[in-house]
Amino acid sequence: MSGNLYSRNRNSLLNLACRIYSNPGFKALPSIRESPYQQTPSGRFVVKFAFYDSPSFSNVVRSPPYYVLPNRDLFVRATLYGAEPNLMLFADTCVVSPNPYDFTTVASDIIRNGCVRDPTYRSYYSPDRRIVQFKFRAPSFIGRYSSVYLQCRMSVCNRYNYSSRCYQGCIRRSKRSTSDSDEDAIVVVSRLQ
Repeated sequence: MSGNLYSRNRNSLLNLACRIYSNPGFKALPSIRESPYQQTPSGRFVVKFAFYDSPSFSNVVRSPPYYVLPNRDLFVRATLYGAEPNLMLFADTCVVSPNPYDFTTVASDIIRNGCVRDPTYRSYYSPDRRIVQFKFRAPSFIGRYSSVYLQCRMSVCNRYNYSSRCYQGCIRRSKRSTSDSDEDAIVVVSRLQ
């Protein structure tokens, strides 16, 4: 899950954390850390989240803190690294909330179960299936909170398993398959303030 914090009153500071779980149905509380990298418990791969200043994805925001101006688009790239070349990455769900432990009470869906919910969301093509790139604009409710978090659930799949979550696209939760042993769920939380 990826959590990004936004503020309308000043520039926003971004911290990033990532957790990876072998069971795609597993839910966990987010953890805020400084490192934008996370290795799976099995050591199979590492995921890096990076933030960019434009849709060209050429100028990465290199040195923390990461600042985002209010009402500006945030460009995000998630990259999967590992010895297994046949893996791919898929953005399943991204939600914005003022509470890093509650993404349902006061929340704005960006993507839910692979379905785009926010009209400002846009996915950017990458020929490399280990890269997911997208942008979105902070939701309107952020002006009421000093901190807002973006939580993203990413799926990691075998790129040749065409029945995996990565190939299912936009689906209702009740129809999702959670039995694919080749999948991992990645939970990333970052914060802007």
